[in-house]
Amino acid sequence: SGTTATQVLEVFVRDGCPHCTEAKAFLDELAAERPSLRIVVRRVDLEPSAAHELSRLSRAAGVWPPGVPTFVYGDAVLVGFGGAVTSGAA
Repeated sequence: SGTTATQVLEVFVRDGCPHCTEAKAFLDELAAERPSLRIVVRRVDLEPSAAHELSRLSRAAGVWPPGVPTFVYGDAVLVGFGGAVTSGAA
């Protein structure tokens, strides 16, 4: 894919997860800073396909059991959100 391709950050979350809530607030800021980045939020509690995809990605990345929030960007899979400074930087 060339540099003109849209960059996609996929984020797996579920309702009632405090780290997911923090991550979503961070993503709102990130979206404002990086308009070329398409952020796709997947709700594993509402979307069976999202839960299935999270399991597949987690297993492929050697991260088990799957956790939320999980961020997927290209080949990188990052699980958890510890705040904008640490997790946000990654």
